[in-house]
Amino acid sequence: MVNRGGGARVVVRARESCVHGEGGQGTDRVAETEEPSMDMGDQADEAWLFGVQCKLYQWSRTHPEDSYRDVWNWITYLRNLRCTWRKIVLNKGRRTAGIDGMTVAGIKTTMGMEMFLEQLHGDLKSGRYKPSPSRRKLIPKPRQPGKFRPLGIPTVRDRVVQCAVKNILEPIFEAGFWHVSYGFRPGRGCHGALEYIRLSMCPRVKAEDGRCQRTPYQWVIEGDIKGCFDNIDHHQLMERVPAAKSGRSWQSRGRPSAGRYRASHRPAGRW
Repeated sequence: MVNRGGGARVVVRARESCVHGEGGQGTDRVAETEEPSMDMGDQADEAWLFGVQCKLYQWSRTHPEDSYRDVWNWITYLRNLRCTWRKIVLNKGRRTAGIDGMTVAGIKTTMGMEMFLEQLHGDLKSGRYKPSPSRRKLIPKPRQPGKFRPLGIPTVRDRVVQCAVKNILEPIFEAGFWHVSYGFRPGRGCHGALEYIRLSMCPRVKAEDGRCQRTPYQWVIEGDIKGCFDNIDHHQLMERVPAAKSGRSWQSRGRPSAGRYRASHRPAGRW
């Protein structure tokens, strides 16, 4: 993860959005009068988000030491919230409720998507939004009888905001990751890591007699940190992430356990 401290402050803008001014841009006024279909609206939201992510990635790659002061405007923009809502609706966890007992289906029935996102947008912009504690659930570990993996289940409301934050911060940090990093990154996984290892071990240089030289690497080391996410030092982890990009308000909200609230000193789960 690249260091983002210091440097000049940067405002990244996009002509197709009104994030930085709450209206007043001609393209948005025309779009409002045309009343496009839901499919066209979904495509427009996705195209807008993809464009913003590309710009943030390119800027972060060419200006790695600069900081961003208007990230919150991108995060709270309704187009971004609509994109995150659609991701959550398609996720398998949509039937799982958080501490408030609300599921995606329940929100659709009681108030509808538009009203839900409008209220959430208003709370985010006014500062009224406060994340809720995560519901704690223990998941049995496969092939390890008697062992469980703790899972923090946020409310649907918190999931939308967390995903909205991820949409904007991910391209900023992606630009600073090493190309050999495959863990928890979009479009990457263990199969890609194994293929990279396989190619790295193949001899590339031939000797004068035409035979391949020795492989550049002789060893592959596989390791696992026992209970990594359970024992990692939360405070040291947060000190290495700039406050404007850390999402630490969710990670410190705690969880209910045995009917009592317990504060969190380490992350309760991953986005």
